[in-house]
Amino acid sequence: MTITALNKVHLPQMTQLFAEANFFSADLFFRFNQRFFGFWQEGKLVAVIGAELNGHHGVLRSLVVSKAHRGAGIAKALIKHIEAYLVQQGVHTLYAFTQYGANYLTACNYRQILAKHVPSEINLLEYRLSTAKANDVIMSKELPYIKKQRAQQPSNYQNRLNPIKLITVAA
Repeated sequence: MTITALNKVHLPQMTQLFAEANFFSADLFFRFNQRFFGFWQEGKLVAVIGAELNGHHGVLRSLVVSKAHRGAGIAKALIKHIEAYLVQQGVHTLYAFTQYGANYLTACNYRQILAKHVPSEINLLEYRLSTAKANDVIMSKELPYIKKQRAQQPSNYQNRLNPIKLITVAA
């Protein structure tokens, strides 16, 4: 069992998995700010999770687990994996637009919010036109914020800036 980053090479397997789960079409995948991860078991893609990065905000775009592999904790492992990845990318808050996953996301510490609380960096119109439906529930989760530390200069920084001394050797 392995979680790996997915790319366009994996699109046929992703499309098949999404079709088997009666999920939306995979034609929206792999825009410049999207990242997808897959859960593989015995060489077969059995689950996918995706997110879209929008500054310090992210949107959970897809979470699909094959029917034969549900109930094994795969969805939870994928959510933890993508959340850790997004924290490393500087995402502070993750949003999800869902019709059926609100209860599951609540168990993963997401909370329901109103559309007016979604930041302007996330283009609601784009989501409404592409995948979101009028009866979607909007969920959010604050991710642990890790402040990136600037590399500290050594205390002898000025000493290292001494000009190079040329040594001449008499012949």
